[in-house]
Amino acid sequence: MHIGVEASKLVKDQRGIGRYARTLLQRFAHIEPDLRLTLFAKPRGVAALRSLVQSMPALVGRTEVRSAWLVPWAKFDLFWSPWNYTKYLPRRGPIAVTMHDVAPLVFLRKRKLTLPWRPRIVRRFHTIAEAADLVLTDADFTRLEVDRYLGIAAARVRVVYLAADSFAPGNPTEDLELVRRVGLNNRYLFYAGAGDRRKNLDRLVQAFGLLRGRHGIDCSLAIAGPGNNLNYVSPAALNDPAVQGALHHLGKVDEATLHALYRCATVFVMPSLYEGFGLPVLEAMACGTAVVSSSAASLPEVGGDAALYFDPLNVDQMADQTARVLKDEVLRRQLVDRGLKQAAKFSWDRTARETLAAFRDLLDGPRQWRRR
Repeated sequence: MHIGVEASKLVKDQRGIGRYARTLLQRFAHIEPDLRLTLFAKPRGVAALRSLVQSMPALVGRTEVRSAWLVPWAKFDLFWSPWNYTKYLPRRGPIAVTMHDVAPLVFLRKRKLTLPWRPRIVRRFHTIAEAADLVLTDADFTRLEVDRYLGIAAARVRVVYLAADSFAPGNPTEDLELVRRVGLNNRYLFYAGAGDRRKNLDRLVQAFGLLRGRHGIDCSLAIAGPGNNLNYVSPAALNDPAVQGALHHLGKVDEATLHALYRCATVFVMPSLYEGFGLPVLEAMACGTAVVSSSAASLPEVGGDAALYFDPLNVDQMADQTARVLKDEVLRRQLVDRGLKQAAKFSWDRTARETLAAFRDLLDGPRQWRRR
């Protein structure tokens, strides 16, 4: 199988989708002995992508890197975009896309985008929705969303769950040393991810203030992720006296520190209003950390009975559910045990095998690929 891959974000995207794409490409290579890959990058990113490929032994010798401008004329068996949408499309042949969510369409009016960007986002989603012969989604919830917002029929959609088996419980002594280096010396709540408005960090900080004020719980809140996660947190929440001195904004951290932060956290809190999967929930569970999560979107599908849930619009409920876990060690241990079992149900090898199976089914289907 020769797969052309839209890889223009593969180097820079350190968030969930980037982790997904890099992990699957390497698992594909392990699973499929005769696999060939052509990765397409923007012209100025070709050199950096070639360097990344050289750092991935599984891809060396079977991967070519080319300019994305060549996609319309390039030859491969199948073209795949792992990034929700793409502006690079082949003129003919089967096209697959992974739509992790349709959040830009759901929250379009709330996004602080200049007016020219709004129709561009909508157009790219609709273009790939029309062109794709196969749409992969991370959860059943997202499968329903792509139908609701883009009218993609179920016959073209395949649900393939993600995984977090690169995360696991570690060495407590080493983990504590890494956590202390970033200034955390007592028990803490943890959140990892972006700070988009839909991530609901304003209500998380408000709930944290209630934990320390109303509930009288002495703990910290650590927030890690790319960029300024606190962009959408209100001054009122940040200036709450109960929050002052106890909120640790860590920014982007290295992989070892991220793992340690998950493992050493007393509770991982996922406050999000909208997720296509919610990878941090599974990562926290795999690390042996109790999870308290929003009940919105795909999160109950991913967390199962291994998390304690709250209404993400209800700050009091978010604080109360988190307080329950902080005050009840038996409950916390139950969530840890359930979480480890829940995370073990998912694996990246399974994700890769099911994705390759979907690609094969597409290639083995009727060869009526229209010229574009």
